[in-house]
Amino acid sequence: MPGTAGIYKEMTVPKPPHPLRLWREAHGVSQKTLAEQTGLTQGMISHIELYKHVPIRHALDALVQVTHLHVDAIVRPDAFLDSHPGFSKSLPLSKPVRRGRPPKPTKLKRRPTRG
Repeated sequence: MPGTAGIYKEMTVPKPPHPLRLWREAHGVSQKTLAEQTGLTQGMISHIELYKHVPIRHALDALVQVTHLHVDAIVRPDAFLDSHPGFSKSLPLSKPVRRGRPPKPTKLKRRPTRG
């Protein structure tokens, strides 16, 4: 059938959030901070979370050491999420990661001295 290829392509089911992203957001850690802690680049963290890259051994070791996630959560995220359906609910709740500039520090007003 001519012209149907595009229709089927648009009907693909989106992947669930990667376990690394779920962990990072639950702990309030930015991609940049996780990259600094693991010695990886922010781009590599992003590609892993978008299912575009499976880390090689040294990167995987660094991620497991910092996050304490199971290796399968990073290497086989779909299978891991299928076998651990309550994974995202088991993570601690945290404030969402702020994007952009950090807030300016507030200046403390000095109290007048009594005397």
